[in-house]
Amino acid sequence: MLRILWIGVSWTALWAVLWTLLLLTIAVLRPGDFDSGEGPAVLAAVLGPMGLFTGLLFGVLLAIRGRGRADSRGSLARIVGLGILAAALVQIAYLNHGDDVLIFRLGVAAFFSAFGGFVTLIWLLLARGGTPGRDEATAPR
Repeated sequence: MLRILWIGVSWTALWAVLWTLLLLTIAVLRPGDFDSGEGPAVLAAVLGPMGLFTGLLFGVLLAIRGRGRADSRGSLARIVGLGILAAALVQIAYLNHGDDVLIFRLGVAAFFSAFGGFVTLIWLLLARGGTPGRDEATAPR
């Protein structure tokens, strides 16, 4: 259980760092792309829980895949696929958010799911010490 929590928190921290970098880049290069109500607090209120739930679910999915042992062993594609799946499952809760048409919200959900896969790829590389073929995460057991 502690391992799942560690994976979830470390994944969430990476999610937060990558979103912060992306949003800062947009703010510098295209500041007019933010609506007046889209301040850092609003974005953090949406992206924070989304990342936390996705990270924790990713840890649970790793534990299910590992038959109770959550670690980074396994193929790169399968583990990244679990990150995409975790993000996609969390996106179900956000589909009813806003007044946009469903097809637009599905596209946004697909983007967040792909971003979850990207976060998982970076997380996996960090967990394996920067080597895609390394067998085990370095987080505490």
